[in-house]
Order: sequence, then C-alpha cells, then structure tokens
Amino acid sequence: MARGDYAEAAVVAEQAKSVKAFEERLGQLRNDWRALWQAPDEEKASLEKTPLWQYYKPILQSLVALDGAATLKELVTHFEANFTVGLKPGDLKPVGRKHVPRWKQMVRHARKPMIQNKYIEDVRSKEWRVTSLGREFASK
Repeated sequence: MARGDYAEAAVVAEQAKSVKAFEERLGQLRNDWRALWQAPDEEKASLEKTPLWQYYKPILQSLVALDGAATLKELVTHFEANFTVGLKPGDLKPVGRKHVPRWKQMVRHARKPMIQNKYIEDVRSKEWRVTSLGREFASK
C-alpha cells in the first residue's frame, strides 16, 4: 500500500478478514465441543463426591466394629452395610476398568494416608489393624 499497489493490498486485507472469520468459527466450534462434553448443571450437582479424608472415620469405625482388624474384603462388606447410605451420588458411580463404585476404590486408596496419619498399623499383611489413635478418632 505504501508503494501504491492498492490491488495487492486489497487482496491481503481480504485474506486477513477471512483469517479473522475462520478464528471466530473455530472459537465457536470449541465452545460447541465443550458443551457436548460437559454435564448440565443438574447433572454436575449429582456428581458430587466425598473427599478421601472423609472416608477415614467410617473406615475406622468399621475396623473397630470388626474387633480392630479386618481384610479389605471384610472391611468393604461392613462399610457397605453401614455407611453407603450417607455417600454422595458421585460416590456410587462406577469407575475404572472393573466398573466398581467409586466409594470402594476410595476405601482402598485410604489405606496409605491412614497409615501415614497413624490411624492404622503399617503391617505388610493384607489385614488392616486400627491403632489407639485410630480408635480415638473413630469414637469422636
């Protein structure tokens, strides 16, 4: 344009306009794609999940009820019979390759942090054993 070549400048300006229009269409496509994969607000509310640390107390209460020690299978059975009523909707949804309810997976994942917090003993067996601190926490 500075050299007086207005025809070429007009072509460049049209290309810039088409790039701008393409970017706008692309942005709209991204928004449409996100809308397809996001749950509606009502469904999001139903997917509320219990955080891991909130499983500690019912797990410890289950262990205390099972005389202070239990295998994972025994623990899950007792937990299911006594504590699943208070779980959030997202905790009941199947997860993972085996499609087990999320709460079962969370009970399993709680072992290591509960050992770190000294609520259960750090034993190399399949048995979960509650400590005196764990008994105290369970009774609160």
